[in-house]
Amino acid sequence: IIDRPTIEIKDTDKSFSYVAKLSLFPEVDINGYEIIAKKERVALAERRQKVTVSEKETEDALVWLQNAHKKKDEEVPALDDAFAMKVGKFATLTELKESITNGIREEKLRHEEEAACFATLEAFIAKAAIEIPRAMIEKMRENDKEMSEESAWHAISMHLVIYAIADATGIRPTEDEIRAEIAKY
Repeated sequence: IIDRPTIEIKDTDKSFSYVAKLSLFPEVDINGYEIIAKKERVALAERRQKVTVSEKETEDALVWLQNAHKKKDEEVPALDDAFAMKVGKFATLTELKESITNGIREEKLRHEEEAACFATLEAFIAKAAIEIPRAMIEKMRENDKEMSEESAWHAISMHLVIYAIADATGIRPTEDEIRAEIAKY
């Protein structure tokens, strides 16, 4: 039950009866989610292979780093092995450039993975049969007065789909994970 029940009393001369209306936690049909997940994993693998870092991106990051190490009223430090050693554990400027390039590549890969997670979730939501009780949408909007009904429906749908998939796959937090999250607040 996700909301206070409404009760309607029907009193007649000979009997007493009532009708109770309950808003129940919705069931989510995620049938076929494995196919969607597999398709999205393949798409992610293809996008990951296309991730590149241009020399300009590396040079721009290097110039930013160079300017960040400029002291007031001094010249911008020279881009050389001494600069590389000063900013990190790099023996040469080439090592620093490789590290910057690898960092940019990793950032782009993380971005692709995050985008893939959202695309997969959106595909699950589009496929899932979800009937969200009005009470859930109203409660979500009470917490965020500026949230539209559509945004509330979408946010709730995301949570319900994640919950349903976790339930279907047996993913459960451990007691220690729960305690750690509670301790954060």
